[in-house]
Amino acid sequence: MRGRHSHSIVVPFIHDTQAAIGIIAAIALPVVIGSAVLGTEAGLWAFKRQSMQGAADAAALSAVISNTTGDALRLQGKSVAAAQGFSDGVNGVSVTVNTPPLSGTYTGRTGAVETIIIQPQKPAIAQFFSSATINIRARAVALQNRAGACLLALNNSSKGAITLQGTSAVSLSGCDAVSNSADKEAIYVGGASRLTLASASAVGGITNVNNISAQNGIWNGAIAAPDPYADRSFPNYAGCTQAYKGGNATLQPGVYCGGISLSGGAKVMLQPGIYYLDRSDLKVAGNASLTGTGVTIVFTSSKGQNYGSASISSNAVVNLSAPSSGPTAGIVLFGDRGMPKGTSFKINGGGTQQWTGAIYLPKAELTYTGGATGGSGCTQIIADTINFTGNSNLSLSCEGTGTTPMGNQVATLVE
Repeated sequence: MRGRHSHSIVVPFIHDTQAAIGIIAAIALPVVIGSAVLGTEAGLWAFKRQSMQGAADAAALSAVISNTTGDALRLQGKSVAAAQGFSDGVNGVSVTVNTPPLSGTYTGRTGAVETIIIQPQKPAIAQFFSSATINIRARAVALQNRAGACLLALNNSSKGAITLQGTSAVSLSGCDAVSNSADKEAIYVGGASRLTLASASAVGGITNVNNISAQNGIWNGAIAAPDPYADRSFPNYAGCTQAYKGGNATLQPGVYCGGISLSGGAKVMLQPGIYYLDRSDLKVAGNASLTGTGVTIVFTSSKGQNYGSASISSNAVVNLSAPSSGPTAGIVLFGDRGMPKGTSFKINGGGTQQWTGAIYLPKAELTYTGGATGGSGCTQIIADTINFTGNSNLSLSCEGTGTTPMGNQVATLVE
């Protein structure tokens, strides 16, 4: 009796439970299917947005490096977006190109380009569950450093190809420092040194970045910058045509086999032209003064050996500017490419020295401390390696000087 009574209770309970599960399943099934469908739809939208973001990135980068402005720049950005499948005004797509950006961190920033792509998406699979249109949006901001470099180390492997030591404070007003070295310490800012500039880039690495203030960024793994004067050469020369015998003097261009060595407060003016130092040096010390306009000093050797160099002391006064035209246009110091790599040049003058043009010493190990303060000068330094041992201020206001722009134009996505 007990067994039957128990059975009569259990069987209806099982039946009722099955019915309840069936009802719950019937109610939940549309929700489960809807969620799966919406999840699939969301995945498709995510894929669409990824494609759209790639187009926005490419459009911003292309526009910022197009060297165009206004409508031409906007057309460039839109053309690249169209090539990626997002044509402005087609299939509801909106492509907007703003320069400078109208939103974000770089709002109003000259040299930055903002691209925004928007396309409405209607549910395809999920239209039976929702008819709402969703706007998919992608945005990118690209920035190009157009300042150009005033500092270039050509050595492709040296540690500290550009080095700041001790308490050196180097300010590159509106221009860049570039190292072609692939070493992990291609640019080294040691001790309490400070480097302030537009941007720093190196093929290898840059150390102590906390000691660097770079308005447009710090770039590791950059492409090597070309030698801006690689196609330049100075005219042939012959003989020993000139000599400096000391004291105050006005010198003429020509070949100086005995070098030019100033001391004891001597004041020497160089007339415009090319000064060949054949197997001899340039030395300026002891409060001496060396000035000249339209001048190139060439360090060379008619014998292919015993190349000279320069030694400029901290108490010397130097004010030299390069020719603005001719074979050595823009170059104030020109080191023969035949000299041994690592030939020592020392230019230590602080604010008492002004070099207008390029200090072009492609094989030299250059120790430099100099440059007038302010942002109106034009000094490029190109050497195998460059070592700063004191405070220096360089700027790149070079219009009309005959110099050749140098460095890599760096464009990068910043938002």
